Amino acid sequence: MPGTDIGDGAIVGANAVVRGHLPGNMIYAGAPARPLKRFDATTRSWVRVE
Repeated sequence: MPGTDIGDGAIVGANAVVRGHLPGNMIYAGAPARPLKRFDATTRSWVRVE
């Protein structure tokens, strides 16, 4: 899709509707795509996005 930018390490769920810029190292899902978790490099684990 023109104008869509998905960052490095981003994980996008099946059937997610992506628009605009999605930062990397995060998990996205839904319609429209919303962030669910981000990767914390210091603890090397996924953290839920509030």
